[in-house]
Amino acid sequence: MTNYLRNEAILQLENNKNAHGRCTDSDAIAAYHLVNFSQMSGGACDWEKPFQTLVNWLIQTNLHNAENPWIAFMNLNSTQQYFVKATLVCLVRNDCI
Repeated sequence: MTNYLRNEAILQLENNKNAHGRCTDSDAIAAYHLVNFSQMSGGACDWEKPFQTLVNWLIQTNLHNAENPWIAFMNLNSTQQYFVKATLVCLVRNDCI
């Protein structure tokens, strides 16, 4: 049952991206939790697709192209700031593998 629900969540993330043409904040939240679920399973679950959703969402924030990334970061809402931090920590620590 757990695998079924995880696969459905991943499919929903892909459908949302196709329907909206971009990743929403809700997609980032779901993707983050799916990556964590994979970590708790010892990496046995698919983490790459949800992590790619999380990275795509991070790219959409356009922080990497901002003239002053800190100011751009501070202009994000608190949920967005949290998931930017969580994504970057995951990338730096390589926790997602």
